[in-house]
Amino acid sequence: MLLSIILPMYNVEQYVDRCIRSLENQDIDKDDYEILVIDDGSPDNSASIVEKLQTEFSNITIYHKLNGGLSSARNYGIERAQGKYCWFVDSDDYLEKNVLKTLLYQLETHELDYVGFNLYDVIQGKKCKGTEWREKPSNVMSGTEYIKSAPIVKSACVHILKTDIYKKNNLRFVEGIIHEDYEFMLRIYRFCNRMKFLELPVYNYVIRESGSIKTYAQNRYSFNSWFIVINSLQNCFRDSYDEYSCYAQVWINSYKYVALTNLLTKALPFKEKETIYSQYKNSGFFKIGANHLSLKRKIRIWIYCIPFIYLILMYLLNKNER
Repeated sequence: MLLSIILPMYNVEQYVDRCIRSLENQDIDKDDYEILVIDDGSPDNSASIVEKLQTEFSNITIYHKLNGGLSSARNYGIERAQGKYCWFVDSDDYLEKNVLKTLLYQLETHELDYVGFNLYDVIQGKKCKGTEWREKPSNVMSGTEYIKSAPIVKSACVHILKTDIYKKNNLRFVEGIIHEDYEFMLRIYRFCNRMKFLELPVYNYVIRESGSIKTYAQNRYSFNSWFIVINSLQNCFRDSYDEYSCYAQVWINSYKYVALTNLLTKALPFKEKETIYSQYKNSGFFKIGANHLSLKRKIRIWIYCIPFIYLILMYLLNKNER
């Protein structure tokens, strides 16, 4: 079998039929790929929709597990993948039709470990070039060569990788966090000897509408996740002195900027921000060397800092007066 598509599923009864039909509306034989649906304890009717689709398509397998989050479901799928290559697809998104033949042809013909491709953002049913849509080198290269010169792809859904690379190197997603793709993707490039990007738009990333503002709890969860992601990456590359690790540190520095921007701009009580600030400081988040952020973005971040610095000064002055 050539390809395993891992499809985590949770509360997607409005979307999962469209997603799976897009996976089936392809130009290779059904025997060449499997769709592993990981029901992550979904309380809605998603599982019954997939079970009905199983009667129509022979290459769908559904697994049921206790809820553990996206990372947990993807890790569960990696363990059960039988294909030579592995692809993560989110069950509220969908693929362009007839793209699998081209992707697998590239992998097999060029003996690739990794093939990447472009995506569309889908907003209220309209497609536009996604945030990961950038001009990337089209030649075959190593992971080290790639992170030297190109914007790193941070979504786990816009690449296909050899399954053995995940299994032999024990590459798994960190569970219990968000921003897991930032941590995961930077680690996998290290093991890619032959990788290539295609300009072909393959993936449709559906941006759901939401009228609610992120809650304090969600923001706190985001800060904790950045803390775990950056510490995990720093530990991963701390004792390595090869060329890849040096360039990985440049990307880690860029992620530090993103984490600090979130701290400055997201809604959270000031005392909690002070606590998070101390955690970040003690973990070396402010020790930022070379990075890939543009000067424009750095200036914007420091502008964000001005009101936060003012609040710190006011807080310290009031504290001393008491």
